[in-house]
Amino acid sequence: MVIPALLWALAGAILEPAAPENRTILVDDQGAVWLVIEHPLAPSPGPVAVVWPMAEPGIDLASACVLGCTPEGAVTVLGRRETADAVEWKLSVGGTGEDTSVRLAARLPELRVEWRHLVAVDADGAEWVLAAAVSGWKSAPADNVVLRTPFGTCEGISLQPEVMQTLVIWSSRGVDAQEVLRWDSRDGRETASRVLVFQRDLASEFGGRPLPPGKVTVNTPTRRLVQDFPGASPGSRIELQAGDAPAILVKRIKAASTQVDVRTDANRRLAAFTERLEYEYVVSNSLPEPVELELVEHPARGWEVIQASAPWEKRDADTLVFTVALQARGQAKVTATLVRRNQTPA
Repeated sequence: MVIPALLWALAGAILEPAAPENRTILVDDQGAVWLVIEHPLAPSPGPVAVVWPMAEPGIDLASACVLGCTPEGAVTVLGRRETADAVEWKLSVGGTGEDTSVRLAARLPELRVEWRHLVAVDADGAEWVLAAAVSGWKSAPADNVVLRTPFGTCEGISLQPEVMQTLVIWSSRGVDAQEVLRWDSRDGRETASRVLVFQRDLASEFGGRPLPPGKVTVNTPTRRLVQDFPGASPGSRIELQAGDAPAILVKRIKAASTQVDVRTDANRRLAAFTERLEYEYVVSNSLPEPVELELVEHPARGWEVIQASAPWEKRDADTLVFTVALQARGQAKVTATLVRRNQTPA
């Protein structure tokens, strides 16, 4: 077995990876982190052997692969050989250009990239910042590293071993954010909440971006909140919690369900009915200025409104939203009647 190994190595020039400072950290769509090295190749055509030695603590050398080349199609992979401390590829270089290179990649399973969103809101609008918290680098310090992700790129960074670093990927200023007062029956509280609503136009820089899941920190002139963020596709609406609104109270004093238009089968057993839902709320505002409140209820699917004392909209199949105008230090009563037709016993 010694002779084939020697023939492999002697197939052409043996090249080693580029210097550690010329590196890219690539985060793929599945969240896996790869170390990518751009390796220049000899200008003359012919077979070469490129070696990646085990030089990085924490690297998964078994995952090492040829990711691509420049110019495209100039290099063909003829074979791969793995030893205890290195991976070696036999390549065929098809061009004679001066700038032919090959990209080598290997997994960095211990490197972690966690997404953090920083949102600052003031009278002029909002600024949204996407940052990556990078930790778990095991090798020696590396300069001029590029972090390339599906959500943006950060260039010229320095990675330090065993240190968590927060890197800004991009920021968008002047983002439109509307603060909405909302009471939701699912919260189980009488106090309303403040909600930041972002309507994202696909044509805008911010609205056209995909946003990764992670933690989001919201800073307003009076409060700071940290919450989980599920991520968002381009153009989708985003809602973030911005704190309580203790001056706005809602008491749901009635939520009744009755069966009407009851029908029975030949054996006088219940066959179908219409469910009648009746709601009544008392809403109060202790602020010295008038406000508008979203009052949110979640009736079971198949409902329709037949009476309401406040404007309403069907936001989705499970969400009924009333818009309640409250005078300064005022109070209002909201009533509504809904029906769910052609219901059958469970």
